[in-house]
Amino acid sequence: MTLQIYYWPVPLRGNFIKLLLEDANVPYRVAPPEDVAALKNLDLDEQKLAGMAPPYLYDDKRNVFLNQTPVILEYLAITYGYATDDLYKSLVASKVAHDCMDVIVDLTNSNGIKMWNREDWFQFKTERFPRWLQIFEAVGKKFGLTEKEGYLLGTKEPTYADTTVLALLATMRQCLPELAELVQPNAPLVDALCDRMGRRARIRVFLDRQKQALGDLYCGGDIERSIRDMIRQDREENKDSA
Repeated sequence: MTLQIYYWPVPLRGNFIKLLLEDANVPYRVAPPEDVAALKNLDLDEQKLAGMAPPYLYDDKRNVFLNQTPVILEYLAITYGYATDDLYKSLVASKVAHDCMDVIVDLTNSNGIKMWNREDWFQFKTERFPRWLQIFEAVGKKFGLTEKEGYLLGTKEPTYADTTVLALLATMRQCLPELAELVQPNAPLVDALCDRMGRRARIRVFLDRQKQALGDLYCGGDIERSIRDMIRQDREENKDSA
């Protein structure tokens, strides 16, 4: 086993890497949390490649160490057949991966730099998140995605653009279903794509196994408590207005 993933025991950014590897049937090892913490806290000149925070990926066969999720995804895509030879589409795949990371930053309120309040949450839920979904939908439409068939970039086989969008939205479906309810009305073609991708055998098994192991855990800590507090208040407000 040559691949080792260093990430916390939560889905969030780790699923972007794991879903690609699961679909490709590539074995990997997940480092224990204490190893992740130790690597994160190393002096920068002691790290194999200086980086701020997990996830990290180490491919010991090729002696490749990487951080930053989109870079890791591009490396794995090229290595395991989820990239495209079309230069423009390869750049769009990278853009999609960076867009997904921006959604994560938005949802976690700049990685927990502050906790949610109702005004900021309302703006995220009614403006920014729907806008992101519509952006993914527009990309799919540009390359011929339909409700019944196709992939995000119009390729014959899925690329890491597809596994990346799936990781964003399938994890949300599994962990934050109230928020995932916004996907279908704002991005019906992408929602259908996620349904198809989610039925791929190895992906389905992985998500089912993760659900059994972690329940609805998403990112953990104060960040997740803040998100869930906003969702709870949404639910109470909707109940009162019904």
